[in-house]
Amino acid sequence: MIYTELQRKNTNMNMIIKMPVKRILIILLVTLCIVSAQAQTENVEPNQVISNTQSSLMVDSTYVIKRGDVLEVNVMEHPEFSLASIMVMPDGYVQFPGLGSIPAAGMTINAFTKLMRSNVEKYVVNPLLTVFVRIMPNEVINVVGFVNRPGQIVIFEPTNLITVLSKAGGIKDIRKCKWITIVRADQSFEKYSVKKLFSKNSNRNLMPKLNVGDTVYVIEPSGGVNWSLISFLLQLGYITLSLLNYF
Repeated sequence: MIYTELQRKNTNMNMIIKMPVKRILIILLVTLCIVSAQAQTENVEPNQVISNTQSSLMVDSTYVIKRGDVLEVNVMEHPEFSLASIMVMPDGYVQFPGLGSIPAAGMTINAFTKLMRSNVEKYVVNPLLTVFVRIMPNEVINVVGFVNRPGQIVIFEPTNLITVLSKAGGIKDIRKCKWITIVRADQSFEKYSVKKLFSKNSNRNLMPKLNVGDTVYVIEPSGGVNWSLISFLLQLGYITLSLLNYF
């Protein structure tokens, strides 16, 4: 048994030794690419990961629900009557499983909560029911591009560009960023120089005002050096030269 096992191992070693140099190089290069890709995936920073979960918005109980709003209804200890996402339809109603069509648009959060509670009370004794607003598509500004937290920002009145950028986590590197484009709700364009907007002598009163439906696009700087790619290529070249010199 021992002799047979040693003979099998020797046979495998002879096969590896007789393997063409090109095939060995290809195997090593493929292995290096896989390891490099895994390392880059593991080193992704938390702010580079996009979360699919959306938290509820902090709104007052007097907020008037509008068509297109997305609501969250939570009935404690009764998941069958809890919905994480329910949209107000164009007719102003929400379609609630088991309860049917319930009016929502034009009602305050407080009034809608009482209406929902009266409907659920038909099946649950003294339900502890809460209603949250998850998305208000009619009250948002879009922020995209070279910012730390791109996405939608809820506003209730016209606000300035600095406030919107701060809510988006700020510009990633203001020293490298040169231009900001604002796409208005009517599809008109405005382009601003970052250097002029944020210089010491700039007039804050002249800062662009933003309204519901506007989109702020912070243009990403071009010409940056991809050091991770350069490092990978250098390592790849070093290993290839070492193998060629060995054989």
